[in-house]
Amino acid sequence: MPRSSSVPARAGSGPADDARLADVERAFTRLMRQATQPRLYRRLAAAGGVNLDRAAYATLVRVEEAGAARLTDLAEATGVDISTVSRQVRALESQGLTERQCDPADQRAFRIGLTPAGREVVDRARRARRQAIGDLLSAWTAEEQERLATLLGRLADEIASSAHDLDLEAAR
Repeated sequence: MPRSSSVPARAGSGPADDARLADVERAFTRLMRQATQPRLYRRLAAAGGVNLDRAAYATLVRVEEAGAARLTDLAEATGVDISTVSRQVRALESQGLTERQCDPADQRAFRIGLTPAGREVVDRARRARRQAIGDLLSAWTAEEQERLATLLGRLADEIASSAHDLDLEAAR
């Protein structure tokens, strides 16, 4: 049965598919390399008035995304050892950006949450990032920007799903 023109074709295994996937791989690698440049982080941090190193900022954002979370959950979310995330959280606490909260499910445990100052740092950094992205995409149409957001979101979901599947396989 022929495909409808509204249904995208799936990648096969022919030479054209290999070339297309090579193009995607190169573009993705370039994007990741450029997006993770220390100088880019420093510029965005300065624009947002954020005085944190990249690791501390990443931990702060994971706390914001998770709500109040246990250290073990933060370590898993950031992909680092619990002792590393514990040091980062202590440093964030000493700056008044995070705080320990009792875990209602287990009074012996605690969760890490943002303080109002921590929320403000995350908000300022996000505003600076949105401004930088807006500057980069200023020549793009609204439709192109929406399509980019959709496709990047879909890619992020696929990567997360794939990582989850790998975790399940490793647990077997």
